[in-house]
Amino acid sequence: MFLIKVKKIKLLGSKLINDIKYPRIPNVCIFDEFDSALNANFEEGDILINGKSIKKSPIECKKQMAYVPDNPDLYENMKAIDFINFICDMYEVSKEVREENINKYAKMFEMQEKLDDYISSFSHGMKQKIALIAAFVHNPDVLIMDEPFV
Repeated sequence: MFLIKVKKIKLLGSKLINDIKYPRIPNVCIFDEFDSALNANFEEGDILINGKSIKKSPIECKKQMAYVPDNPDLYENMKAIDFINFICDMYEVSKEVREENINKYAKMFEMQEKLDDYISSFSHGMKQKIALIAAFVHNPDVLIMDEPFV
C-alpha cells in the first residue's frame, strides 16, 4: 500500500505529473513535486493521502500532514509553548497527546528550558527547532520538509 499516490495531475501552467507513488517511509516523506501540487490548483487528476482524495477531502488530508518551510516564519510575538499549542489546537490534538509530544520533542531538540521564551528572542536554528516540534506534535503521517536545515 502506498501512503501517497499522485494520479496524473495537470498543474495550472501545464506541468504534468503522472502516476507517482510514494511508499510508506516511517513518518517522513520528502519531495518537491507533491509540495508543488498541494499548493496549486490542478486541472485534472488527483492526489490520494492514505487513500483519501485531496480534492474531495482536503481538510482530512491536510490533518495527516505537516510542513516545515525552509525559513521558519513563526509568530514572533508568541512564546514558543503558545505557538506549539496553537498548532495543536488547529490539529485538535488531545491534552494527553499534546503534553506527551511537546515534552518528548522539546527534550529531543533540547528546547525544554526555552518553551516559555518569546520566539522573537530565538536564533534561526532555535526557530527551526520550534517549527519541527510544531510539525511533529500532531503525529503526522506525511512530513513535507522544504530545506529545513538551511
